Amino acid sequence: MESNHGYTIGEEVYVKPTDWGVLKCKIVGFQVVGDKLPIVECKHPYKKGEKFKNAVDLNRISKTPVIKMLEWGIVEKTYEYKK
Repeated sequence: MESNHGYTIGEEVYVKPTDWGVLKCKIVGFQVVGDKLPIVECKHPYKKGEKFKNAVDLNRISKTPVIKMLEWGIVEKTYEYKK
């Protein structure tokens, strides 16, 4: 089983995309080049019945439903997964 940055394939994680709240996703792989960022798959937030896959920056992914991010490089903001 492949593991990078403390994440493994098949693991459920929480992701904060730039245009939506926190989403619950599953890691399906890792990038082959560069930083080997996790590639996640989850239900599309506003297109019912569709899924999407995308590589995620490490500051936008968490094993817990709460994600803390620096916004504009100086302000820490907290986002939480809501069912």
